[in-house]
Amino acid sequence: MHLSGLPDLLGRLPAFRAWLETFSMPGGEAVPQSVFAAARPLVVAGLCRERARPVVLLTGRSERAQQLCDQLARWLPPSEEGGPPILLLADPDALPYERIRWSGRTRQQRLTALAALQGRGAVPPLIVAS
Repeated sequence: MHLSGLPDLLGRLPAFRAWLETFSMPGGEAVPQSVFAAARPLVVAGLCRERARPVVLLTGRSERAQQLCDQLARWLPPSEEGGPPILLLADPDALPYERIRWSGRTRQQRLTALAALQGRGAVPPLIVAS
């Protein structure tokens, strides 16, 4: 089930428009935002729809990052229909001091996400990391 029409409606709300203006202030300080956990995917999807810039969403746990990727895929249109690519910056498989090779999938996900940030694609990416 796709809910990709709702972020467009969110962009019409005056409170959301005023919240977006706080990001546009030159020299303004970043103020921590308090958003209900259930509304975060919708707010991030609305932010992606309104701003034509890459978005990096940070979470505290890798499981939550994967959940957010799945939820954002419902709130945003697929990349084939003009939606942003939703990429996961996967956690390393080993701790920094361990001499274990990362899996090929982990390396591929990380390189894809970093290349998307550097790229000049038509649609900026949405990257979820923990």
